[in-house]
Amino acid sequence: FGIVSAAIYFFMQEAAFPAPPHGGSYLAHFTSHNLADVVRENPVYYFCYFNGFFRLYHVGAVVGYFTLSTVIIFWITGMAIKFKTQMEAMDWFFLAYLIILVIYPATPGFRYLLPLVPLILIYVYYGLGFLSKKISLSKSRSIVTAFFVFLAIQLYPGVYNVIIHQQEEVK
Repeated sequence: FGIVSAAIYFFMQEAAFPAPPHGGSYLAHFTSHNLADVVRENPVYYFCYFNGFFRLYHVGAVVGYFTLSTVIIFWITGMAIKFKTQMEAMDWFFLAYLIILVIYPATPGFRYLLPLVPLILIYVYYGLGFLSKKISLSKSRSIVTAFFVFLAIQLYPGVYNVIIHQQEEVK
């Protein structure tokens, strides 16, 4: 799979869409940055954006930190459970995407994290399901549903304001 992907990349880069003679390809990002610096700085950069996703607008700092901590704990727990039981294409995509985010020198903001949000929520779901089975809660679905409703209520004002702001820019 990796060899085929690399061959397609080089074909697209060199034959189908050759770079202009003065440079300007995405590959130039790699040659103009120190990989060690990028690997050290990118996780911090993206974590700050991820943190900001859970602390939008009118949500207090305590609630935001609680939500962020809870999501991270259940995300890592759910991801470990999912990886241990059965790795699927979604899991391989998630890992590959994270590796690319860590090594790719361009950092344009949250838009690169956005494709991971549904996958993170799936891992959170697995983590919450694991916890509810471990503590033998009879209403585990209610707890999982309540957590996601709480998360949606918390994020709704911020997401709504971003959508309104983007619509105003288009006009």
